[in-house]
Amino acid sequence: MVLTTSDLAKYPFLSEAAEYIRARIPDLKIEDLADPSFEPVLDRAEERIREALLNNPPEVTYRTRNTEIEIISFPVAVMIAAATGNEYIKRRYALAEARRAYTLLRLEDRDKILDVARNFNWRLKPVGEEDLQTNRSYDFKLNFIDYLRNAGNFHESEWKLVNRFML
Repeated sequence: MVLTTSDLAKYPFLSEAAEYIRARIPDLKIEDLADPSFEPVLDRAEERIREALLNNPPEVTYRTRNTEIEIISFPVAVMIAAATGNEYIKRRYALAEARRAYTLLRLEDRDKILDVARNFNWRLKPVGEEDLQTNRSYDFKLNFIDYLRNAGNFHESEWKLVNRFML
């Protein structure tokens, strides 16, 4: 399945979003952002960070009115957050974007979720199986190695391997 510009605006962290930006603005440099034509991008990047810091819980709103600004403002906001050197701002912004992606992915069909997973080289497969012990239904299964590679960064007990359903 091909990702649309609307998809890239929803999930601007995908490699296809970076390719989209490179195709439209080759050789983009940080100094280029001072050009007045980038003002809407800078405004949206600032808004993303402001929302992350002020919303509780932290979340960045998905704006549908201009997908190009939505796509380009993401890496600009990441640069601004990183440039502050403030760990709280960087973590809060990352969490807000993660929550936004989570909210949007919950509304997607299986094929779109599989496309996003492929972007990270995750081996994700649809299963639609039910865990008989917990009566919980699962839509996907993730390769064990991919899980271990990513879950090491999570410290909550729900992510511990002993608390996960294994196929």
